[in-house]
Amino acid sequence: MGGTLLFVLPGLYVALCTSLAPAAVAVDGLGPLASLRSSYTLIQGYRLRLLGVVLPLVLTMLLVSSAGDGLMNLMQGLPTPLFFAAGFVTTLMTMAALALYETALVLAYQRLRERQPVSPSTSGMA
Repeated sequence: MGGTLLFVLPGLYVALCTSLAPAAVAVDGLGPLASLRSSYTLIQGYRLRLLGVVLPLVLTMLLVSSAGDGLMNLMQGLPTPLFFAAGFVTTLMTMAALALYETALVLAYQRLRERQPVSPSTSGMA
């Protein structure tokens, strides 16, 4: 159990520190390494706040996934059109939860970017 925590906790920490990297790619067009670096530097001092945003969203995604699995299991013995309809509903629920998660990360990225101090060399340029 303790050995598992030694692998899981650092992995969760790295996942949290790099969670804004996809937003950095989407919003600013940064490359892979630059987006990871940007994500890590942006959340310094805001890790607990970001965890407070990300954790409920991850739990929501897990709940939606579990509900979708339960729906698919309930529809297992029903006719094919109903089974496909259940799959469609499950997919829509999962995509909505994922879109909410990604939107929250992009908004967090933009908010943290606004809080960054402007460097003196670029502040006079307009």
